[in-house]
Amino acid sequence: MRSSSVFAGLALSATASAAVPYWEGYSASTETAASQTPSPTSSPHKRGACAVIRDLYKEQIEFDPESYVYVLPSQALKCLRSIKVDVEKDTEFIDYVLPFMEFQSTLEYLERPPAQYLIPGVDLVQGLEEIRTKLFQGSYHSQWDFVSEFKALIARVKDGHFSVSLSLDSAFSFYRGGSGLLSVSEDGCKLPKVYLYDDVQNSKIDGYSMSDVVSVDGVPILEYLDTITYLGSAQDPDALHNELFESASKTGQGYGGSFQSVGYPWMKDETVFKLANGSSITVENYASVNVDFTSINSGEDLHEQVEIPAEVSATASLPTTTALPTIDPSSTFTNSETATSSHESVPTLDGYPYPVAKHFDGWISGYFLNETDYEDVGVLVLNAFSGSSEDSTEDLNEFYRVLSTFLRKFEKAGKERLVIDLQSNGGGYLAAAVDLLFELLPDIVPNDGYRLRATEVLNWVGKSSYKENPTLFGAYENEKGRVYRSWKKIFGPQVFNGDDFTHLLANSLDDETFYEDGGFPTNSTLPPGTLKPENIIILTDADCHSSCPLFTGWMSRLGGVRTVAVGGRPMKAPMQAMGGTKGGAVYGFADVQGAINVALNKTDGLVPHALELPSVDESPLVLDYTALNMQNQYLPGWKSGTPLQFVYEAANCKLFYTPETVLNVTNLWQAVADVAWNGAKCVPGSTASDDHTISDKKARFSPAVWSTAAWPVVPGGILTVGGDDFKPDATSHKVKKRIDQNDDRVRFVQPGPLPGKRGPIIF
Repeated sequence: MRSSSVFAGLALSATASAAVPYWEGYSASTETAASQTPSPTSSPHKRGACAVIRDLYKEQIEFDPESYVYVLPSQALKCLRSIKVDVEKDTEFIDYVLPFMEFQSTLEYLERPPAQYLIPGVDLVQGLEEIRTKLFQGSYHSQWDFVSEFKALIARVKDGHFSVSLSLDSAFSFYRGGSGLLSVSEDGCKLPKVYLYDDVQNSKIDGYSMSDVVSVDGVPILEYLDTITYLGSAQDPDALHNELFESASKTGQGYGGSFQSVGYPWMKDETVFKLANGSSITVENYASVNVDFTSINSGEDLHEQVEIPAEVSATASLPTTTALPTIDPSSTFTNSETATSSHESVPTLDGYPYPVAKHFDGWISGYFLNETDYEDVGVLVLNAFSGSSEDSTEDLNEFYRVLSTFLRKFEKAGKERLVIDLQSNGGGYLAAAVDLLFELLPDIVPNDGYRLRATEVLNWVGKSSYKENPTLFGAYENEKGRVYRSWKKIFGPQVFNGDDFTHLLANSLDDETFYEDGGFPTNSTLPPGTLKPENIIILTDADCHSSCPLFTGWMSRLGGVRTVAVGGRPMKAPMQAMGGTKGGAVYGFADVQGAINVALNKTDGLVPHALELPSVDESPLVLDYTALNMQNQYLPGWKSGTPLQFVYEAANCKLFYTPETVLNVTNLWQAVADVAWNGAKCVPGSTASDDHTISDKKARFSPAVWSTAAWPVVPGGILTVGGDDFKPDATSHKVKKRIDQNDDRVRFVQPGPLPGKRGPIIF
């Protein structure tokens, strides 16, 4: 679709209203559903907020049917807030969602997070119950108030494998105009400052000194950035910080920082940047209209069209997983040097040098550094472990072709050292992560495992599945490498952090069904691994999710490969290389419903007494997307049972972006090579060595890395960070460490009276 701005027409019809964050009570200070009701003296011809957008939408579409339609944020918000709260549907929706939460593997750890979890936790179930109570009490002024608070609660889980997205939230997308942001240090070790992207670019072209941003809309820049990270999905503050900024890696993948491209539904119609040199820059913000507004005359029309399910609907929610593909080794491996793809692709990623080999979808590519002092260095870039292709078999076959081609040319060219660039890697196929590990370090065998929450529903489904197909569980081993032969041995349960979990499960790499179902090639012609761990360095920006932490963890923990984290908060402290979700498999509501339906069929519909299953009916409100992290990842032998999601793992070294590296990926690779093999310095305080050079060891955990952001109050939310280093008494439920917002000292705070103990949910 072509983009066409319609701001010229908006200025005459819109009145900008100040929008403040929802947690500061914005609904009371703006136009609500009640205020949309005409008074006896009001003009009968006065258009409502949604009708104004309808007219603008129709005018623009008539002018150019292929164009996007933009309105002011204040107009979009007025329309959203004109929807009366649907207490009945919303309450039914909360009741629909609650049973599915029992499948989220991190529930109890979020409620009682350990000391190494860097952000405040949340009691997710209690939060949903509080929202239901607020619905009964009439606490929400509009449907948008309800959706916004629900979204904020879901976001607080900070798990890229967890999502419950309502369709009303996607009716508009909010964007910030003008320039994105860059975080830039003078030399890669000194604390960085925040700059406008255009200012950095233009200063290079025109030869003037760029000026850093000191405030946004009157709020100090770092405080403002901390505030808007609450909607990010990463569980690490440095990863959340990096998500906001532009980088060469994001440019190569065709998107920008979330400060620019993922707007916030309380943003004003304008954003004012104040620079250190005293100048100010004002940019317009906008909201794109994502639904057909042709017949929408009011907030109630929008509610009916977007939120209420049609009478006939195929599914209750969008599935998030598909069957793992079967790879045909003969299709691409017999002659990987000359194999070609039917897909057309650009020769290189935007801003990247010309590649030695590249996937047609761009998610894996290889490069050689040919500059003086770097002639023996190759670079393997993985922007993900899967692409956008609908044909997953073709996608993975192309991955193997590119990897094979790169490694053979790497060896032929006499290269000896390898930089693996995993910046902004959202994860993907387990098959790709495992095979990459085997090709680089063939002697390393993954030894981690996973556990599921041992609920009554899981036990019933598991028993039913095992009776039908007991050989299925031959693909899972315990931590001693022995195959499980019964559901009882798998289920347990074992108790960790006050919750029941299954025994540790590990994929059996010797089981034929694992290879067939998982898609690993069995007769690959890839060359044997010739790289030594000390000649490999992994680069991340902490924005590393799912399969990315799996691969990085295997390489670093088992193979001794060192890691460098780039960017992050402006502080002289360690930074994690893996700041995204470290969970296992992800499943949507539809996947859970499907498993329950299978179990029902196998048991002739007989359900144990008092066991109420999650509904297989349609959601009372339309869902855009659902996802559950059903598996916690662990390392065998960890007696505490703490999932990797809640374990801090510092990188071996931290660097900040510089003017030379932030938008030039080749310069960044050279800087990483200098740190790894040429004795260059890391950020002071980020390494285990006294001279600030990279070490084989990693810096120890320190409370200095806890989040200091002012996290918004959400139902079920915990406002402190830190661990359970306390002794509860009869009047206090927790004394948690936190970093006070006004100083750098670690304090102990008393959260308040002991709440009533929440019992288990009864299904």
